[in-house]
This record gives sequence, structure tokens and C-alpha cells, in this order.
Amino acid sequence: RYFKRSIVVGILGMIIFLIVASFVDGNSRFEQAILAIAAGCTLPVSLMLNTRRLQDMGRDGTIADNIMRLDAAMYLMPVIFYPWEPPIENIAYIHFETLDYVYYSIVIISCVLNLYLLFAPGTHGDNKYGPSPLH
Repeated sequence: RYFKRSIVVGILGMIIFLIVASFVDGNSRFEQAILAIAAGCTLPVSLMLNTRRLQDMGRDGTIADNIMRLDAAMYLMPVIFYPWEPPIENIAYIHFETLDYVYYSIVIISCVLNLYLLFAPGTHGDNKYGPSPLH
């Protein structure tokens, strides 16, 4: 059931993003923020699904908060830091190469955690979070 619900949420998120992207070209910072909000509109539902899945596996649902923070960072980092130019020429600024490593590390960690949630087996029978969802 988690797999089906995750697919439905992902498809709905893509549809919402494509609808919003068809009206905005993303050239200004405001439009980039709108696109990031549209991309992140499925985060609350993902949090709910991830919490349920973690509890099905016998783990605390607060781990889902950290997964959601990684996903939110993945959506917001390009809006916050790209394209970023220093306001004054002689000021220290963020090097994009370092920022790229951080961004891609977040993407990889988020993908690994979400794949773990997708394929890890749940507990057999009831656990401290309630009855088995399969019965």
C-alpha cells in the first residue's frame, strides 16, 4: 500500500508542478520560489506516509521529519543559492562547486532513505504503534 500511495502522491506532485510551471518561466527569484513551493507541495503528505511506514517497520516516526527536511532542502537550495551573485565585488561568497557537492549529497541521501522506506520489510504482526496494516 505504501508503494501505491507514494506513486499517487508523486504523480499528483508532478501534475501540480507542471501546471504551475506552465504559467511561470522561472526567470525571477519570485517565480523560482513559486516553482519550489509547487515542487514541495507534496511534502506534508509524504511526511504522513513516511511516518506511517516507519511505524509499520517498528521505528519512531520522527525519522520522517529528518527525511522531510532533506527533501525540503533539496527543493529550496536551488532557489536560495542559484543564481547568486555577491552584492559587493570584494566580498567572500559561497563557491558553487562546494554548494554543488552539498546539494548532490542531499539528493543521494534522500534517495537512499526513500528507497529504504520503499523496500524494507515491516514488522510481522502488531507492534507498539498499532496493529499490522495488512490484517
